[in-house]
Amino acid sequence: MILYLTHNDQPSGVYWSQVAGVVNHLNTLGEHPVKLVALVSARGFFSARRAIRARCAGAWVLPMVPTPQRWKWNTRLLAAVCRWLRPSGLICRGPFATWMALRMRDRGLTRKVCFDGRGAYAAEWQEYRVVDDQRLIDAMPALEREAVNATDHRIAVSEALVAHWRERYAYSGTAHTVIPCTLNAMTALVPAPAPAERVRFVYSGSAAGWQSFPLVERLVAELMQQPGAE
Repeated sequence: MILYLTHNDQPSGVYWSQVAGVVNHLNTLGEHPVKLVALVSARGFFSARRAIRARCAGAWVLPMVPTPQRWKWNTRLLAAVCRWLRPSGLICRGPFATWMALRMRDRGLTRKVCFDGRGAYAAEWQEYRVVDDQRLIDAMPALEREAVNATDHRIAVSEALVAHWRERYAYSGTAHTVIPCTLNAMTALVPAPAPAERVRFVYSGSAAGWQSFPLVERLVAELMQQPGAE
């Protein structure tokens, strides 16, 4: 069994496509079963668990230790999960989850660790102050460096991110796979509007290259064929 580990990621459209959708797809390949293990905030825990399990059957959704500053304490919780499930590997979303998974490998509780890097974490934290705690922001470069260089495999969102790893963290390996962001496979089905109604589709996002505009264009073109669309 392989575990896909997330830490402090709350349910959202991004989570459904980049986590639940990925886990569900991996389980269709028939090679190794993949189980999502989501460590989420105790605040709103039950609603988060319902939402995640509704989209990813069999997921283990567990309340993490309160406050971001105590994030390393969740290593004990992950160790208990690994002793119970005995995974052969962990795929980890982000540097925090990866740091904990590397400790599991050190303890012999798993054999392989894969870092799923969906962005330049240290740069984002420094610019946007994702968590308003300077100690965590200052710790992020070292966490990201270890995630990039100490794992057995890496997933990058783009070749540009790999280039960033090489420049900032002296990554010199080739054990990585580029998987771009893409549209969520779960598309909402809405009833056809009445003849007198109009439906307006609005794109709310940037014009950056990673937004998969060919896919967006194809989807919008199909939606525009519906009666009353504009």
